[in-house]
Amino acid sequence: MESRNRIISVPWSPTGAPDDPAAGRGQAGRRDRAAIVSGVFGFARRARWLHFAILGALLFLADAIRTTPEREVISVTREIVDSLARTREELSGVPVSAQERPALVAAFVSDEILLREAYARDLHRQDGVVRKRLLELMRFLLVEEPAEPTRSELDEYLAAHRQVYLAPPSVTLSHVYFASERPQGPPEAERLLARLRAGVDFRSLGDPFWLGHRLDGYGEPQLEQLFGREYARKVLALPLAEWSGPITSTRGVHFVRVDAHRPRELPPLTELDTMLRLDWLAAKREELLQKKVNELRSKYQIEIASGVDR
Repeated sequence: MESRNRIISVPWSPTGAPDDPAAGRGQAGRRDRAAIVSGVFGFARRARWLHFAILGALLFLADAIRTTPEREVISVTREIVDSLARTREELSGVPVSAQERPALVAAFVSDEILLREAYARDLHRQDGVVRKRLLELMRFLLVEEPAEPTRSELDEYLAAHRQVYLAPPSVTLSHVYFASERPQGPPEAERLLARLRAGVDFRSLGDPFWLGHRLDGYGEPQLEQLFGREYARKVLALPLAEWSGPITSTRGVHFVRVDAHRPRELPPLTELDTMLRLDWLAAKREELLQKKVNELRSKYQIEIASGVDR
């Protein structure tokens, strides 16, 4: 019996892919998905740091959600409350009862909240009065009270500042005062002036003046304050021991005799020593303060804009 070989014919494709289009697309899709998955896992294996970055971000987010902001503490101690009670008692003269103490605590807490909020808003930097008060407190805290000056230190200070302590020129004068424009007219004024120069008792003439008929040791500032600038200028230029007038002031009319001129000179030693001591102590405190400020200056970087006087 003759054997026969069955030949099965398969269509040939140049790409080696089946000629069926649907089957080709299915195989290609599976190969693409496999390549994508393999690439992702390969990148993940190579980029291990990414795992830690994502994990850290998640932990930080969870902690931020769970943690509430830390609040500033206001501590009220028994010492503070006792001090508040003593201050209230000193002002009112009435003891603070136990029932009143909670109100003191509540008021203190409210004030402390407002104070800290003011600091947070930099109000202590913006308010001129507060700034001045803080500067005064710092000066007080930084500077110790200097020792009392010796006699030689006061003499040295006086020698260096002598012009400051010289009293201005002054006069001692006698005057006849009229509150109004009396005596009327030049003839009457001339007759009164002639009587004064002839030696009549001037204390019996004119109107009463609240400082009397004689003013002893009045300088230009005092005369100007009492009678006006023009009066002071004229009186200081008058000759000695001679009646002059009438001279008008802001208070009325005067006939004036200068009994003594006193040039610029130092005041009496008792007065001078008091002024010297106070001024020396003030200067010494300022010197000590500047020394402390210079020590603190190293903590700061000072930037002065160009064009600003230095």
